[in-house]
Amino acid sequence: MAGGQELPPACLWSSDRVVSCRTGALRAAGGAGELALDLRTAGFPDEMTVEVTTAWRDGVADRNPGNDRHRVLVLATGDPYVF
Repeated sequence: MAGGQELPPACLWSSDRVVSCRTGALRAAGGAGELALDLRTAGFPDEMTVEVTTAWRDGVADRNPGNDRHRVLVLATGDPYVF
């Protein structure tokens, strides 16, 4: 990623190539919040990868841990992406 970019308060740089963000609790029913990132890359990569991971806490058990991680290939089309 290109340096000097400001991130939303819920995000931090995990490394020079990784941004980690928290969303807070997700409701079982109802609308979800929005977290918008406008990131610029250093150079001109053809693609990037977005990973979405669910972290469970407070004694909550997940009966299907196989759906906790999602990896999405983001192509350099110039279009905005929504996940």
